[in-house]
Amino acid sequence: EENLRTGESVLDYGCGSGILAIAGLLLGVREALALDIEAEALPEVRRNAALSGVRPPPGLRGRPGAFDYPAGYDKIIEASKAEGQLL
Repeated sequence: EENLRTGESVLDYGCGSGILAIAGLLLGVREALALDIEAEALPEVRRNAALSGVRPPPGLRGRPGAFDYPAGYDKIIEASKAEGQLL
């Protein structure tokens, strides 16, 4: 929460369920983009956004190593499974 500011834009890298993008939207970020390589991720992002009462963030799916990051995002956020912390 202390890492996100109202009006910022965030890219949720390896979004999975979309929890970080959705949390950002609930905290007042201006824009969030969900990005994942798994086909199952983006329908889950849409479902979880609806359950959270926010408009689903746009999502992108691609193959590993193939992502070109859209320019202009204030923060890139990722849930690090290895470290158990947010980056």
